Amino acid sequence: MVAQILLIASIFVGAFSYKTAAAQQLPPVRIVIPAAKIDAPIIPVGVTPKGNLDTPPNFVQAGWYKNGVAPGQIGSAIIDGHVDNGASIPGPFKQLKKVNIGDTIDVKNAGGQILHFVVSRIDAYKTDNFPSKQIFNDYSGALLKIITCHGKFIASKKTYDQRLVVTAILQPENFTIAPTSRLISYL
Repeated sequence: MVAQILLIASIFVGAFSYKTAAAQQLPPVRIVIPAAKIDAPIIPVGVTPKGNLDTPPNFVQAGWYKNGVAPGQIGSAIIDGHVDNGASIPGPFKQLKKVNIGDTIDVKNAGGQILHFVVSRIDAYKTDNFPSKQIFNDYSGALLKIITCHGKFIASKKTYDQRLVVTAILQPENFTIAPTSRLISYL
């Protein structure tokens, strides 16, 4: 009887042990956000000498924080990019402000997989009070967090006074059932 209960429990746990199709650390190479007409290549970025999240050196590419998780893994996969240069040159996330909750975001990784996310939250934070730990250390799911400048351009600081953060969650079609060794151990 105990063995049967353990077997049933193991099957139940095994059925809900998920891994994403992107369980490996495959870097993202492209982001597409149809609602904002965004389609940009992605390059890896790190941190600046001041310890801030770096951005791509141009106004065409988005940047993936290479010291964090890849899109599709549990945690906050961070992708950033310029909104513009403070004047007339638009960046890849110029239209990110047009995104709404429920909109879709597709991320293609280096393995050719396209991961589908849906926007679940949109926040704007003062640049001087940006909650880095909260943004970067959220492990409540397989999250994608897109960061760009927002608000008013401050010429003396050569940046904007706010940061826009769009949070999206990986969609279930990207999950596959992961077999567990616990099932075998109870047989």
